[in-house]
Amino acid sequence: MLKIVHISDTHGPEFCKKLSIPECDVLIFSGDYSPWRGTVNDLTEFLLWFEKQPAKVRLFIGGNHDLILDKKWVDSRPDTVTRLLATQQYLDAMELIEKYDVKYLNNTDYVYQGVKFWGSPYSPTFGHDWAFNADRGEKIQKIWAKIPTDVNVLITHTPVYGFLDTITDKYMKEGETDYHKGCKDLLEVIKKRLFNLKLHCCGHIHDVVGVVLGHVSDKRRVLFSNGAVVSNDATQMITNPLIITI
Repeated sequence: MLKIVHISDTHGPEFCKKLSIPECDVLIFSGDYSPWRGTVNDLTEFLLWFEKQPAKVRLFIGGNHDLILDKKWVDSRPDTVTRLLATQQYLDAMELIEKYDVKYLNNTDYVYQGVKFWGSPYSPTFGHDWAFNADRGEKIQKIWAKIPTDVNVLITHTPVYGFLDTITDKYMKEGETDYHKGCKDLLEVIKKRLFNLKLHCCGHIHDVVGVVLGHVSDKRRVLFSNGAVVSNDATQMITNPLIITI
């Protein structure tokens, strides 16, 4: 049995400092440590805090706000100077992460006490010029195809469609009718291929927080957790984080 604490979307050090993290086996952070459009300083502040938390293992992924972690975003800068500056920040970020007692997952796995964790920072594309965005359909399916079939705990920034992924009227665009913004492609992978999955951890959608036990087939259920700490209006929703035992 593992005691897992899950948090996400702290968006800056002021909200991290108000969290009370209990002792646990694994602490999971599912993206968006950055206040807005992340810098190396933002990453440094996050890692200093994250490493101190009372967990045997600390796992984290990036999110759409954590720009300097995304090599594709860096390489897409529109001119040589901004691309060089962004590249240096990316290299500094990768070097910095190695100095801390944390595990950074970027479409990679980590096994602890026989439990396989796999993390990806990706979300379906929305808006403009965010990190780790992939269009729904073929492009994001190529990312989800990397998920190992024997994964037990899946960590993505995006929720899956239909589980802890609804937004409020304020954020609906004109003409939209579907309040669910999670990834249908990821849900299909869970249903059709990830038969050993026990827990999916996400963030990204700030309007719904919690843990639900959801049916993915007539005979199979999976725990879904959205650990967003901060609401869309920058209000701290969680000070005592979600605790899950698997």
